[in-house]
Amino acid sequence: MIRHARGAALLMAMLIAALAATVAVALAADQQRWLADVTHRRDQVQAQSLALAGVQWARQILREDARGTAVDHLRETWAFPLPATPIANGSIQGRIEDAQARFNLNALARDDTAGAIERARLARLFAGQGVAPAALGAIADWVDVDAIPRADGAEDEAYAQSAPPSLAANAPLIRAA
Repeated sequence: MIRHARGAALLMAMLIAALAATVAVALAADQQRWLADVTHRRDQVQAQSLALAGVQWARQILREDARGTAVDHLRETWAFPLPATPIANGSIQGRIEDAQARFNLNALARDDTAGAIERARLARLFAGQGVAPAALGAIADWVDVDAIPRADGAEDEAYAQSAPPSLAANAPLIRAA
């Protein structure tokens, strides 16, 4: 009987050791998960702080520019990029781009003065690059909301005859490739 008691005591000690190891592993895994959560939150707060600092930098540069001349050009302070600044896991830099200097292809469909200005600007660009001016009408019809073809334009009827057949988007462009 003493032998059976020794065997049972040994078995009980092994079960308690296995249970203790399981609890220790579970606690270590929870601690690792908590540490990863804290690390991710810290990185998120740091990234948010850097983004807000970049926005504040841009506001300050643009505020100073507004006090100067009404004409913008690429030799002004706002046009020079913020140099790369090393941080813990890489670097951060910033720049302000003049979005008004870009072509707004969606404005081609407008029938007001802004649309006429954009069409004239793009016509000059097309002429300089040797692109047929008829493409202006096609782009305008692609982004306008109606189904009425413009001069040199194309709507659903023209696209239905292409291979493969399709329809005009009749919606603003999201990006131009």
